[in-house]
Amino acid sequence: MLGNKKAKKDITNRELLHVIDRRFDAVDKRFEQVDKKFELLDKKIDREVENLAGMVSRRFDNTDKKIEKIENIMTMDHRRRIERLEFDVKILKDALAI
Repeated sequence: MLGNKKAKKDITNRELLHVIDRRFDAVDKRFEQVDKKFELLDKKIDREVENLAGMVSRRFDNTDKKIEKIENIMTMDHRRRIERLEFDVKILKDALAI
């Protein structure tokens, strides 16, 4: 009778081992699914970062162009003022020379 109980217990232990093994297989599959989702998310984030980096780069380019335009306007304005001052100085010199 003792031998029969042990055999029945061994079968139960084997069945338990198979159940546990199937559970681990299910957990492994779930981890694989989660990993795939993370990979897709990583790719999506990478694309978004590239898009944002491109947008930022274009905006900096536009800002650089605007700053260059402002610098050119200021330079032209200063040149005109200098030319007017030089002209006024010439008029004053001519007036004083009389």
